[in-house]
Amino acid sequence: MATELVLLGTAGAPNPVAGRGGISSALIVGERVFVIDCGRGSPSAFAAAGLDFTRLAAVFLTHLHADHVGDLPGMLLYPWGVRAGENGPLPPIRVYGPSRPESPPAGAATFQRRTMIHPERPFPGASDLVDCILAGYAYHLNVMPLDTPMPDPAWP
Repeated sequence: MATELVLLGTAGAPNPVAGRGGISSALIVGERVFVIDCGRGSPSAFAAAGLDFTRLAAVFLTHLHADHVGDLPGMLLYPWGVRAGENGPLPPIRVYGPSRPESPPAGAATFQRRTMIHPERPFPGASDLVDCILAGYAYHLNVMPLDTPMPDPAWP
């Protein structure tokens, strides 16, 4: 079984870097492709590398900083309607990543926050992130199946 690593983007940090895609890699194992992190431009870089979205089995997130998850919605949603096999639509792409921390990160004393974004759930995990993406794109997910063959978003 052949294994190959394709660098889709190598620019870390939140600020865009001209001429470089955000941090993302594709690990090809046999016929399956796994994406590690989804920085800026990762869906386009995936396609530009000649990779097939029907082979994408899962996305792994190393951590939930914006430069590692910023294009996760695109990686999940852009290929939704084209991921079809011989027997119809393929299941949605699975996402694996960190869960909610049991306690808030300590942080450095010099960088204390005065405000808290989304205080009901200030430190979400990867499954919370995917739930929010699906909620945020509910219009798209509910309307597009009327025009194109798309798998049901609730498919396990």
